[in-house]
Amino acid sequence: MSCMQRRIMQKKIVLLFVFFLIVLPLSFSFAADDVLIQQGIAQYKAENYEEALELLLKARETSPSSSLVAYYLGLTYKNLEKHKEAKTQFLAALNLTPPVQDAYTELIETLYILGEQDAARQWLKKAEQSGVKPAHIAFLNGLVLVKEGRYDDAVASFNEAKALDASLSQPADLQIALAHIKMRRYDDAKKSLRTISVMDPTTDIAAFAQGYERALEKTPGASNRWQLTVGLAYQYDDNVLLKPTQSIPGVAITDEGDSSIVATLGVVTPTLVSGKWSVTGRYNFYDNTHSTLHSHDIFSQSVSIDPAYSLGKGALSFPLSYSHVWLHNQQYLGLLAFRPTLQLMLAPGHIIQASAGYAKQNMFQQVVDPDEARDADIYTVSAGYIHPFNQSRNVFNLMYEFGKMETDGRNWANTGHRVIAGLLLPFFRDDLKLVLSGDFFYQDYDNINTIFGGKRLDRIYTGLANLRWEINKTVSANFQYSHTTADSTISIYDYNRNIVTVGMELQF
Repeated sequence: MSCMQRRIMQKKIVLLFVFFLIVLPLSFSFAADDVLIQQGIAQYKAENYEEALELLLKARETSPSSSLVAYYLGLTYKNLEKHKEAKTQFLAALNLTPPVQDAYTELIETLYILGEQDAARQWLKKAEQSGVKPAHIAFLNGLVLVKEGRYDDAVASFNEAKALDASLSQPADLQIALAHIKMRRYDDAKKSLRTISVMDPTTDIAAFAQGYERALEKTPGASNRWQLTVGLAYQYDDNVLLKPTQSIPGVAITDEGDSSIVATLGVVTPTLVSGKWSVTGRYNFYDNTHSTLHSHDIFSQSVSIDPAYSLGKGALSFPLSYSHVWLHNQQYLGLLAFRPTLQLMLAPGHIIQASAGYAKQNMFQQVVDPDEARDADIYTVSAGYIHPFNQSRNVFNLMYEFGKMETDGRNWANTGHRVIAGLLLPFFRDDLKLVLSGDFFYQDYDNINTIFGGKRLDRIYTGLANLRWEINKTVSANFQYSHTTADSTISIYDYNRNIVTVGMELQF
């Protein structure tokens, strides 16, 4: 072998050595990265999201150009409810080469959750142009249109999703029902809910739809037909006369307890709808006739009209009502009230309510002492929180109200603070509903009482438990117990009271 040949051979050996020195570690590195990615994906599919996150973050550092890693990292963040981080990864999965087509729907849904409507709309257009999952894109488009308040367009989009993919029929019908409710088309909403139940009654979504339909049936005004409610009950009140807790010298009050028959009637008109506006009318009748203490028989009638404006995530209503009360067949009280109310859903299962009201109270009975005159202007403001949970089978509510009553007579003008808390829950079975509520009323009277010579301050505590048995869609039975304790700085207004009521109610 010549010298020249030996030199060429030596160069080849050196180049081969360099090749192995560089390429082999790279190949081992790529293999290690691939193992890391596969392990991360496997942990994600096993729903071990924390472990998947750790592995995929490492894979993202070592393979920053991998769209697949970005996609699965986005899915992991989404399942951990870290939506901002998920958004970043889905964007990367679509911008890297090759783009992951499934990331379109995941990104749009994430933007929808984050409330970034404009961005969601832009990516919807890109997904439509790319022809990616047209049924799912139509469904997501419907969700975005609902948030934009374009309910008719949303219904059309959900129907398109159903036509393209039968597996989306149930969730699409549920969204269609909710869109109809937003538009106050309650009968159309019930049809969609019924369709879900018939399609496959064994699914969770069908059970939810059935519960929602039952709740909608009982929602006043949620119908395009007249609604009639008739009730009859037996009641026992152990302190009809509000006998004071402490005995009063020279005054003997006996036989303060009595039973009575309570009859009620309620009529709700069909809901008139025009765009986002709706109007519902109501009439209520109440009669409480005692066995012996007829001086305390009560008969009342009230009418109301309730215009409302839909806000997408809530409603603004303007109820106007008038009530007329008779006591022992004599005119007793007339009350005209106007109470604008705002109700908003901040998030699913979290509703706030606020109102401001004015009422004019007219007492028909003549008074001898002008200081005892109770004709009044009443001003109120209130704020409340409503939390339906457990698929709306349970409801918790909390309300605070401030009231100012300006009466013609000095002795009855007062300022009041009221707190009410309530809880509705199934009682062993879905057709038995238990309502528990507590009410605290702090009433501070403005002036020294001219009859008793002291300043009156009342603290009134009321607890109530009501068990309602929904026998069927028409017939319900009610069992109710309430206790009231009134504690006043003027002892004549101290009392304890227990009321037990058992009755039936028919709804048509």
